[in-house]
Amino acid sequence: GFSRAMVKTMSMAAKVPHFYYLEEVFCNAMVKLKALFQKENADTNIKHTYLPFLIKSLSVALSKYPILNSTFNEEVNELVYK
Repeated sequence: GFSRAMVKTMSMAAKVPHFYYLEEVFCNAMVKLKALFQKENADTNIKHTYLPFLIKSLSVALSKYPILNSTFNEEVNELVYK
């Protein structure tokens, strides 16, 4: 049943090594750019966020290093790039 499937999934996840990465980034220029966008925006109801900057930087990084978004197919013993 459900419990058996959950145990199987958790057991499989325990076999796969996880990857963590930490980097300190100085975002002073991005903070200024966001403030400039907000200041020049005629509609005060629209609030600019950092999300577009994050999405763009992650998409560039994943394009350059696709292995960071890969999975491991245990049946054929190979990496699957997404």
